[in-house]
Formats: sequence, structure tokens, C-alpha cells
Amino acid sequence: MSVLFTLYTIPPFLSSALFFILGVFIYLNNRKSSVNRTFALICFVTFWWQFSWFILFNTQNEVLASYLVKIGHIGIIFIPIFCFHFILSFLQQISKFVSKFDKFLLYSSYSIGLLFEVILVTTNYFIDGFYKYFWGFYPKVGIVHTFYILLLTVLVSRIFYLLFANLGRKKEMSSTGYFQTRYILFASIFYVFASSDFFVNYGIEFYPFGFLFISIFLGITAFAIVKHYLFGIRVILTELLVGITAITLLIWTMIAESVILNILGGVLFVFFLIFGWQLVKSVIKEIELRAKLEEAYAELERIDKAKTEFLSIASHQLRTPLSIIKGYISMILEKTYGEIPEKIKQPLGNVYVSNDRLVKLVNDLLDITRLEMGRIELSLEKAHLEEIISSVVEEMKVTAEKKGLYLKYEALKEPLPEISVDKTKIRQVILNLVDNAIKYTQKGGVTVKVRKMNSEVRIEVRDTGVGMSKEEIGNLFEIMRRGRAGFQYWTEGAGVGLYTARKFAEMHGGKVWAESPGKEKGSTFYIELPVK
Repeated sequence: MSVLFTLYTIPPFLSSALFFILGVFIYLNNRKSSVNRTFALICFVTFWWQFSWFILFNTQNEVLASYLVKIGHIGIIFIPIFCFHFILSFLQQISKFVSKFDKFLLYSSYSIGLLFEVILVTTNYFIDGFYKYFWGFYPKVGIVHTFYILLLTVLVSRIFYLLFANLGRKKEMSSTGYFQTRYILFASIFYVFASSDFFVNYGIEFYPFGFLFISIFLGITAFAIVKHYLFGIRVILTELLVGITAITLLIWTMIAESVILNILGGVLFVFFLIFGWQLVKSVIKEIELRAKLEEAYAELERIDKAKTEFLSIASHQLRTPLSIIKGYISMILEKTYGEIPEKIKQPLGNVYVSNDRLVKLVNDLLDITRLEMGRIELSLEKAHLEEIISSVVEEMKVTAEKKGLYLKYEALKEPLPEISVDKTKIRQVILNLVDNAIKYTQKGGVTVKVRKMNSEVRIEVRDTGVGMSKEEIGNLFEIMRRGRAGFQYWTEGAGVGLYTARKFAEMHGGKVWAESPGKEKGSTFYIELPVK
């Protein structure tokens, strides 16, 4: 039999060679991985199918053809079973779960596949001769082949169902796992089209276009490997590069025309093997580190989401009883229920103040959870910033005077233009900064200024308080973070006011920051908002 490369024989030859090479490298990359092993099996049985067809299309011997049509189906029978096994292994790797039904279906498929193999080899009920076309021989299927098509349909349907179902669970997967699933789904669709060559006896004949679909399958798989690290391709590519270069060096060494070149080539070959081995090891280490980081990031996201949901539920549950307690204490202090003894007026007043502080803390926590869950929206309207600042200063003056501090607002001589802001939220930003300045100032006072920059308005809240170090400034606007002075001068704080102020300012397209020359030298807080 002479081998002729024609339009009809080149596609199965090339695709069989590519599948074999891909299967070898994926298997060698991680022999312990069920995902790699099962995909390698798909590659090898596809190689068996395609290479058998390559030989079949090159023969004119009808006796040989009768054997080849059966030999090719030895691999074909297990293609859908290995594909299903691969999908289960892959999904178990990214979601850690495979149903009992799918395990039962897998084991049953292997049993049925073995039964089909026995029927194929010992009878003509699976393959019953062949058709002869101008491009070569093609199998003629027997009655049992119909049951194989039924098994194929069941497994393919289940594969697509599982892949689509897992795409719907995007939030539970890592981004890499999600994109790998998506590309495996696309690749599977084209593999099914390629397998339509199996249906030639049912009136569906795509040859030689089935091999075109196989090429698309290989292309999508390769893209998923390169783009989304399927099968740890960087290791595969590195090994391939090192192997090809090493073989090239060895051949060059062996065919060199002088002893010096032989020795030089041998030395280069040895050094390259050492270098290549170190390169492969470093790539493997990098991939393992990336996998651990991705797993840690996914766990961190899960914990952060649980924390946010807990804060939201806890805050909602706390706000109602605290508001009721506040109302009753207020009515008692206002003598709604009659006269109260003098000796309990002060304790009740303390309870009222502490309860009011808790209500404010719960409101802050609710703001934080809404911010992190994206449930807060701005209600923009034109406003004069000076009016908002003046109202905050008037409200906080009583608090400042109780500590013996001054609180003043140095307004501009010329009014600022109106800007679009959410008045309630910007007022809270200014209030939080002024309140913070008063808390950490023991003598002197707080000065509030405003000025027009180029296309921004800048508000300054300057105090003569305890000051801060650079390290404290760096963490100041993070949630639940406070400077050391906070634990000394204001133990009741929770470290959420400045975080909320920063978030509200950023929602307006602005920013908040702080500066301080050092300890005991005061601080200045800045709010910058765009003029629009």
C-alpha cells in the first residue's frame, strides 16, 4: 500500500498527529491529574480514529479495508465516554462536586462501551462492511451502532447540560475556572460537529469537513490553554521549547564536521539541559504559586461577602430596638411617665448618650454595607457649598465649646459657584471630618476654610490637635482603622466615619486626604470636589 497525501488524506493525517502530540504533552505535564489524564485519553482515541481513517483512505485493498473500519471503531467507541469522564474530572476540579447520578452514568457507560467493543470485534452487528467512495472506503454500520448513537446522544446531552449549568454558577468559581469552562463548551460543540462523520450512514455526511471542525476544536483548546492556563500550558510550551532546542543542539553536535565543533556542541548541549531543567522548574513553581494565590483570593472574596452580609443583617436588627430604647429614655427624661428621682437623672442621661452613640454607629455600619454592596445612589442637586459648611459649623459649635475649643469658618469674600452634589452625603463628609478634628484636639481649636481651585472646590479642616505620623495617615481612611491617638483620646470610636467620608467623596468624583507635620503639631483634612 502506497501512502498518498491528497485533499482527503491530509486532514486526518495532520489532525491525528496534532492530537497525538497534544495528548503526550498534556499527560506528561501532570500525570497525577485526572483532568490531564482523561483529556490525554480523548487525544489518543481521536488519534486512533483519525490515523485509522488516514490509512483507510489510502488503501484500495478491500480485505484490509474490512479490518481497518473495525480497528478505527475500537477508539471511536470510547470517545464520548472519555469526553464525559474528562468533563466530570474538570468540573470536580473547579467546583469540588460531582453528583451520584453522573458517577453512575460514567460507570455504566464504561460497561456498555466494553460490551460494544466485544460485539465489534466478534460480530458484524456493530460494523457490517464498508462503502466505497471516490476518496476511499467508509464504514457501513450494523444494528448495534444505533444503540451506540443513543449512548453518544445521552452523554453529549449531559456534557452540555453540566457545562451550561456550571456557567450559571459564575460567582462560585474563580475567573480562570469560569473562562476555562466557557472555552471547553465551545470546543465541545465543534468536536460534536466533527463527530458527525460517525453519522454518515444516517444521511448526515460532512466528510471531509468533519476534520475542519476538529481543527477548530484544536484551535479553541489551544487558545484556552494559552489564555486561561488550561492544563498548565506554560509548562507544556516550556518543555516543548526546551526539548526542540535540545534536540537541535544534539543533531548539530553529531553532524558537525570538526572535533572542536563536536566538543563545543556537546558542552552547549549539557549546559542547555541544565538551564532548561531549571527553567521548567521555575515555571512549574510560578504556576503552583498562582494557583494558591487564586484560591486564597477566592476564599478572601467569600469571607468579605459573608462579612458584609453579616454587618447588614446585624445593623438592621440592632437599629429598631436601639431606636425604641432611645424613644423611651427620652420620654422618661421629659417626665412623660411622671416625676423621676434626681439621683437617676444623670445615669439615665448617660444611658441616653451611650444609646445615641450606638444608633449612630449602627447607621455608619449600614452605610458601609450599602456602599460595599453598591446599594447607595447619589441624589444630585445644585447647592451652595458655603451653606452646607455653615450649617455643620453651627451644629458642632456646642460640642467644641464644651471642650473649651474654638470652631470657626473662614468664608470667602466672593461666593462659590453652585455645584451638583448630594447635599445629605456631602454634609455627612464635612460633619465627620469636623467631628473627628474636635475629638482629637485638646486645646486651641478647629478652622474650616473653602477655596476655589482650577476645576475643583477644596475644603480644609485644620486643627491644633495631636497630629499624626506618616504611618497613621496611610491607614487613616481604611475601614476599622484608627490612629494611636484614637485609643488615647476617644476610646468609643469604631473607625468607620473617615472611611464613609472617603467613599462618599469618591462617589462624587472627588477625594479626601489628610496631612500632618507630626505628633502634637495638628492635622489638616482636605475634601476636594469637582465643579460641575
